[in-house]
Amino acid sequence: QPQTAIRLDGMLGFQHTCRGLGEYTTMLLPFPKEDSKYFEIRTLNEGPNKLQYQNIVNQILSTFRFLD
Repeated sequence: QPQTAIRLDGMLGFQHTCRGLGEYTTMLLPFPKEDSKYFEIRTLNEGPNKLQYQNIVNQILSTFRFLD
C-alpha cells in the first residue's frame, strides 16, 4: 500500500503497510530536533484476532509521549 501521513503525539510522520508472511505496518516518526534520525515502530496484525490486536495497538500508540 502507498505510504500515508500519520500524527503521533503531535509529531508528523508516515506509515506503510506491506504483505509478506503477514501484514506488517511500519511507522516512521522523526526525532525532535534531529533531521537524520527516526523512531521506527513495526506491527504485525494477523490471524483471527487481527481487529482486536489492532485496537490494542491503537490504544498503546495513543499513550505515547516523546520527551526531549
